[in-house]
Amino acid sequence: MLLSKIYSIARGNRIYIKLSGIEQFTHLWDPDSRQGLEPPHDIQVLRLDYNLTMPEKSLEHIQSILDAYALYSALPDISFLCGPGVLGRLVWVAAGVPRDALNLFSQAMTRATVKGQKKVSITSVNAAASEMAEDKLRHLETDASIDVSGIKTVLAKVRNFCVREHKTNAFLVEIRNDNAEYLMIEKLVALRLLHVLHEGITPREAGRRYKGLMLDYGFYVGIRAAKSVELFKKIPEPLTAQELRGLPAFPLA
Repeated sequence: MLLSKIYSIARGNRIYIKLSGIEQFTHLWDPDSRQGLEPPHDIQVLRLDYNLTMPEKSLEHIQSILDAYALYSALPDISFLCGPGVLGRLVWVAAGVPRDALNLFSQAMTRATVKGQKKVSITSVNAAASEMAEDKLRHLETDASIDVSGIKTVLAKVRNFCVREHKTNAFLVEIRNDNAEYLMIEKLVALRLLHVLHEGITPREAGRRYKGLMLDYGFYVGIRAAKSVELFKKIPEPLTAQELRGLPAFPLA
């Protein structure tokens, strides 16, 4: 393996290797041939896609970035350009990712300008989120490295479970690395179609851990959020164990 060769050159030579990639699609270690980099002995894994586990921190961070842009443009702060609740919705639709938040806010500003609005509204943010979801699905179709058919089948099942059966945008799934459907759900997280709310919680009997997930906003918002879907934590604030335990559990095949 390539990683094994790189590591053999760097080890003991005061060379530090920094690798970035999508964990679910990156094969670090082959136990059969014992080649590659084995966590945590040879490599330390830093997971970055857990912004929504602390949504209040994501809101603070994204707002500080937007405020800096506003100040650079001779505005008092970003609230000068957006209506009430916009930044909170922006955090959820961008899954707490600053890059996505900036892109969505830019699109929402364009939509608001075309409509002659003086401020960005939640409606504009929703429309931008819906368009971003469509872009993700288009990119999925052209990605030859993944099982597109399997991914779309599990995504459809999750959407039906959330939007039609339970009318909520958040759910729990049991952590079972031996289950093919759970591994597909992990790939949906990697593709940013699902977002992590909690890495592991025990809502029921001991010994069975569940991951808290949220379906991407783009699947149930357009001009406005679907009235039939109850949005989990509309305001970005600390998540409580009680709220997470009350989420429906997705049944794995």
